[in-house]
Amino acid sequence: MDLKEGMIGFSGGDKWIQKAIRFFIGSEFSHSFTTKNNDKGVLCALETSSTTVMFGPMSDKLNELNWVEMWDVIVPEDKKQASLAKMLPYIGKWYGYLSYIWFMYRWLMRKFGYEPKKMWWWCKGGLTCTELTQKYPKDFFPELFEGIDPNTIAPPELRKIMVANPDKFVYKGWYIYFPH
Repeated sequence: MDLKEGMIGFSGGDKWIQKAIRFFIGSEFSHSFTTKNNDKGVLCALETSSTTVMFGPMSDKLNELNWVEMWDVIVPEDKKQASLAKMLPYIGKWYGYLSYIWFMYRWLMRKFGYEPKKMWWWCKGGLTCTELTQKYPKDFFPELFEGIDPNTIAPPELRKIMVANPDKFVYKGWYIYFPH
């Protein structure tokens, strides 16, 4: 598979924090990101790390994770680039650690049959990976995100939106990286 600018990726991982995230959000994926070329033409991942929003080479991401599920967004390339450029000012914004409390609370409430929809005001600092990633497709398809608090979206919710809209998103497959 050819990786290119404007794709959305989902990944997991075996670090303790990735396992914890996957447990509390009920998914095989703990992370999401978008791809964009840097000013030298190197394909990079625009994502949140463990501390801030970052923009680094995809080869580093793949070397760290070894596998990612990739999707393409069906819009003209010039529109993709314009939308991705609007995300660059988020680089350096801190990660939304307080959101972990929300995801644990939501997990617990779901065990009792209750589906909380809004995050408490005190958790709305920083960005989670999917909160950042959803900004990209929301630019083109805002109707798909109506009624969704962007602070509460996790990788499985974004992926469900994409799976349910094959006229807007194309599953490209798993990309597996084998370091040389």
